[in-house]
Amino acid sequence: MAQRVESPDGKPEEWFDNFEELAGELKKLLAPITIRKVEWQPIGVSVRRKLKGEGGHNLLRSNELQFSAAIDPDCHICGASSDRNLTIEHTPFGRHMGDYTTQLGHLCMMLPSPDNQEWSDRKHPILLPPPEAVSELNLEYHPTTGKFVDASREPIIVCDGSPENYYEDVVSDLMLMMSDAFSELCEAHDVRFFAFSERSRGVANGGYNNLCSRYWELDSKGDIIAHYSNYGEAEPAAVPTYCQSCPLCTGMSVDVAAIEVDDPLTLGLLDFIEGDES
Repeated sequence: MAQRVESPDGKPEEWFDNFEELAGELKKLLAPITIRKVEWQPIGVSVRRKLKGEGGHNLLRSNELQFSAAIDPDCHICGASSDRNLTIEHTPFGRHMGDYTTQLGHLCMMLPSPDNQEWSDRKHPILLPPPEAVSELNLEYHPTTGKFVDASREPIIVCDGSPENYYEDVVSDLMLMMSDAFSELCEAHDVRFFAFSERSRGVANGGYNNLCSRYWELDSKGDIIAHYSNYGEAEPAAVPTYCQSCPLCTGMSVDVAAIEVDDPLTLGLLDFIEGDES
């Protein structure tokens, strides 16, 4: 997945404000992938391509993208500071995972750092698919593998919780759905993606303060529905009618290694993360 995001190395200054080019990069990141002859649709991921100075302490440049899926969302990107609640922030799921299919929710959720009963001993939260998507596909969480499986125990959604350090690992929060299941979901529901992007020139050159620091809403094919600068627009955009009654879009400021596995699908997923795409 990291190979789908441009390295900031050697990029000219104007590249850091080129959000039109970045839109194409987002669509590329959303494209299906094939792992061991099976096609999968990414429904969530965070990718951070960073260049650091000597010793790895000072950020010189970066290109960072993240997105997650939503099903029949009742809130939308609308230029308010609370857009972060659709893109960057995910509501934690604190109950037993056996109850996940009974949870109501259009957006992805976050499973806090797994304990010793879960599939991974790495201390990083796991991004989970929208509960209503899990319910619609009649899936069950398999605790020993971190997958959502169907009645025949075939994995339909794979959630990767392997990274140990969210800010240092290049790829995290990777979530894949079998493409056939994704198409089935799109036929019956309004599936969208909420994304956040940012590029840094480095602290000495303005850091993240540029036009690519932006919130996005995309359709199931990766085409843009709406996007707004994280630092405000030159002309404030009117809040769409469908956003005005949304509890998340108030317009107010809100404070809001190694994994031991032996099954082929997870091994293939890890190969892909490491760059072995087939």
